[in-house]
Amino acid sequence: MCPSCRYRVIAMQQPLAAVVLKSGETMTIIKTTAPEPGWTDRIVPFLGHKSELTRAAIRRAYDTGLDDLVMSDFLGVLPDGTVVGNITTVESDGIAILQHVFTPPEHRRKGICTHLLQALCEDFTTRGSRAVFLGTGYDSPPYHIYESFGFRGRGDSGKMTWVIDPTYPDGYFALASTTVAETRWEDWPKLEALYALTGHWQLKSYLFQLLGHAGFEGEYPALLQRLDEGSMLQTLVMRTASGAVVGHAMLGVEQTWRGRALVLDLMVAPGFADQAGEMLASVRFPENRKLHAYCDERAADKAALLEAAGFEHEGTLRRVMQDESHTPLDVLVYGRLT
Repeated sequence: MCPSCRYRVIAMQQPLAAVVLKSGETMTIIKTTAPEPGWTDRIVPFLGHKSELTRAAIRRAYDTGLDDLVMSDFLGVLPDGTVVGNITTVESDGIAILQHVFTPPEHRRKGICTHLLQALCEDFTTRGSRAVFLGTGYDSPPYHIYESFGFRGRGDSGKMTWVIDPTYPDGYFALASTTVAETRWEDWPKLEALYALTGHWQLKSYLFQLLGHAGFEGEYPALLQRLDEGSMLQTLVMRTASGAVVGHAMLGVEQTWRGRALVLDLMVAPGFADQAGEMLASVRFPENRKLHAYCDERAADKAALLEAAGFEHEGTLRRVMQDESHTPLDVLVYGRLT
């Protein structure tokens, strides 16, 4: 085996610590990073309670990789090789989503997840990451455990953010020139960061019903599934030279009208609406179709962007949604024919 290959194998399976559980058992904490096919059949069955969509993404990551997305698992392993705890992270350019925190019922109350979280937080801090996102039940026991590790809730949504880099989010979302590209797997955590922005557009996605405090953790695998099924026609991102995703456009079927209309969904970071015209110009609109787009009453820059793209204000849905503080908002309906 060549030296570089040997280094890769070691890097993919990194022992982080050996700890003593409340039960007196010794547990080794291992960080595995995909692709690493040797771990596929240990991690995927351990998370067998997860949806098929989730398990398919993990299997693909460990078997072959997911573009430039870094998927890692922080595993608790007993001396006999039994996996007793797991936390998965997906990461790109220092932005990560924490997910799939799980301990089997017979091994709970031993402090396993606390030890795994400690190892994870030390790992992310040491590497100088920017921010980590997660979603859990608001005011639940896990919610308060995450709080003790530095995560802070966004309203009462159960969405939480741990900011590691003190310049985040202002430095990360600083104004810069952008390019437009098709969405890739490494955009997953970056889209979470984009949709997690607060104090900006409140209707973040009509197709996925993302209002107020939101994220894109579960929505990204669902987006890819819709692309495969044909109910989503296109998904584009707008990136800065540093790799930050500052805009997202989706074109999908509006199910309400039995597929006769399409929805153009837009989410853009503050200050980048003026550059989003290139992203709109890259959307491939089918001929002779009705298009709809929606925005909340406060998103004047989004309304101007839609009007510049040929959309007309067709109506207003009065007080049908709430903002991040639960204040009622109107939704503006825009439309055009292709």
